[in-house]
Amino acid sequence: MARSRTRAAGGLAMLGGAMVLASGVDFHGFTYEIIGLLQTKFLSFLPQLAQEAATLVADTLLLLMGLGGITIMAGGMLMMRGRVTLGKLLVMLGGGAGFIGLAVGLGYAIFSGGLLSVVGHAEFWLGLLLAAIGRRASKAE
Repeated sequence: MARSRTRAAGGLAMLGGAMVLASGVDFHGFTYEIIGLLQTKFLSFLPQLAQEAATLVADTLLLLMGLGGITIMAGGMLMMRGRVTLGKLLVMLGGGAGFIGLAVGLGYAIFSGGLLSVVGHAEFWLGLLLAAIGRRASKAE
């Protein structure tokens, strides 16, 4: 039962990732902005070796977040193969921070561009919603 639920959740995440990828929307969530801010403002206070390690970690996270739909699809595939924790992490990185990130991003899009901008990119928002549902519905075995 749990295996089939995890496979279905992974399939939802993969479908959501494909929709995000097909929409062509370039959206970076709050986490993306925070990591970029930390990287530019606070790394100078670290020792050189720690600074290089933190830069490598931050750049890797920014790359995974920037890939968006591809990262979500990879996470869905890992969830379907039983690697639930890593899959959920990739879905979270690719699609924002789940339902809270989705709600904040949707609210910001409505505030800055109006309701029409959200309706115009409905496949993107639906893809993020499916990915968030898939992430939430998956269970580690």
